[in-house]
Amino acid sequence: MRIWDRETGALKKTLKGHTDGPWSVAFMPDGNIVAAVGKNRVIFWNVETGERTQTIESRLDLYVSRSLAVAQSGDTLATGAWEQFNLWSRGGMPMGTWRCGAAWAESLAFSPDGRKLAIGMSAGGLHLMDRSTHKIRILEGSGSGGRREFYSVVFSPDGKTLAAGNDDRKVSFWDPETGELQRELTGHEGAVRSVAFSSNGELLASGSSDKTVRVWDVATGETRRVLSGHSDAVLSVAVSPDGKTLASGGKDGTVRLWRVE
Repeated sequence: MRIWDRETGALKKTLKGHTDGPWSVAFMPDGNIVAAVGKNRVIFWNVETGERTQTIESRLDLYVSRSLAVAQSGDTLATGAWEQFNLWSRGGMPMGTWRCGAAWAESLAFSPDGRKLAIGMSAGGLHLMDRSTHKIRILEGSGSGGRREFYSVVFSPDGKTLAAGNDDRKVSFWDPETGELQRELTGHEGAVRSVAFSSNGELLASGSSDKTVRVWDVATGETRRVLSGHSDAVLSVAVSPDGKTLASGGKDGTVRLWRVE
């Protein structure tokens, strides 16, 4: 895994430790520690020094863990694998394992208050867990009538909207309280592989198998910009905390930085 300087584009650190992966990365809330998940382990590094600070070893996952999410409080992590997802304390203690059928838990996201966990799955499934009761609500799939694959899930900063990217080329907006589908954004010509809100919640970025990144106006649902440059599918997008820079990672092996404004 590599850490880059956003301003200069210079490579700052190369972080080693995983023999399979990493498949997913997430910064801890203070921004000083980055975590990455691979087969049966989560590794933490200090961003500035590159020092490996902690490893969570798991014997629960028989398959490679493909997704990772960190609660904004920093005290809980979630990892997703084939047919299951797990919760962990920051110290590495297992907090539970939940089955999700014959599918990969492709994407995980905590709500801003940490009370909900969204799970986007392959083989058609979007689930939402109430962490206080551990009750799981099926928003789509597993008998609810939908069979779309959900590659990416993210909550809006105010927690009132859950956005999901799926294989039918749409960005879906859900109400986390009622579980109702609110609306869908169309425009991509390929599967939507990643979605990310700006810090103020006014914009949403989406990366697609059509090799483009779209920036959407959340209020109107209109496309603000279409960003082209990748030569293959865009697999990941992220918006900087100040909302001025958008990063995209592609199957073409490149990371691109874009000015949002």
